[in-house]
Amino acid sequence: MTTLCQLLQGAAAEFSSKTAVLMQRGYRIERWSYQYLWEFSERLATYLRGKGLQHGDRLLLWAPNMPEWVGLYFGCLRAGVILVPIDVRSTPDFVVKVKEKTSASYLFVSQINQEQGSKLGIPMQYLEDLSQELDGVSSDSCLPSPAEEDIAEVMFTSGTTGEPKGVILTHRNIVSNALASAQVISIDTSSRVLSLLPLSHMLEQTVELMTLLKFGATVVYPASQQPGLIFRTLKEQRITTIVLVPQILQLFWNAIEREVKKQGREQLWQPDNE
Repeated sequence: MTTLCQLLQGAAAEFSSKTAVLMQRGYRIERWSYQYLWEFSERLATYLRGKGLQHGDRLLLWAPNMPEWVGLYFGCLRAGVILVPIDVRSTPDFVVKVKEKTSASYLFVSQINQEQGSKLGIPMQYLEDLSQELDGVSSDSCLPSPAEEDIAEVMFTSGTTGEPKGVILTHRNIVSNALASAQVISIDTSSRVLSLLPLSHMLEQTVELMTLLKFGATVVYPASQQPGLIFRTLKEQRITTIVLVPQILQLFWNAIEREVKKQGREQLWQPDNE
């Protein structure tokens, strides 16, 4: 296995009907099986080509984590389109710089940042509408298979200390990292992982997407980053694993302290200083 498409294809063959990604939208829980994700990416690759996108074209993805994000990622890979993922919290000025540096010709945004996206001056679609857009699109089973040295994506630095810089990543780069992660992470088909870090960063992509797909785990995307919803999701979806950074732990801690204060139980919460 040397390409990301081979990784997903192998997972679809091995885990087929098992849930790969899951998200609750309102009262509806949306589940995508491994096989559905593979078929979705194939139809999406056909759709992108129908939009005129060719091998090597760059596509900006400026949206929060959701199943369609994953589907678009693999759809771009299968169409030979180079994905340029952008953190949904990025400023419009930053995104303009990225667009200019990559000569991106297409944009997918979320409905939450549609106004900013419309100012970039390139064709734009809503990620949330993607499933509906693909209704009636037939799969093209003759899509060319990418090579391991093909560019999969261009990941940009934050630009906090200078101009944003794009890092070119090939299929082999990302697969190699995923296989290395698989040797040290304890995950199996029973694992249910809550995704809190943005997919526009390589830690989330490598550990909580590629590595988990290899093992047949289920990735759960919360509808928001509100602590109350996250805690509820942990219980309702029987989460077994989370990959975190200190900032997320601080978010949890602040939420707990707010609840303690709300209940007037500060004295019980404070550690014994005696």
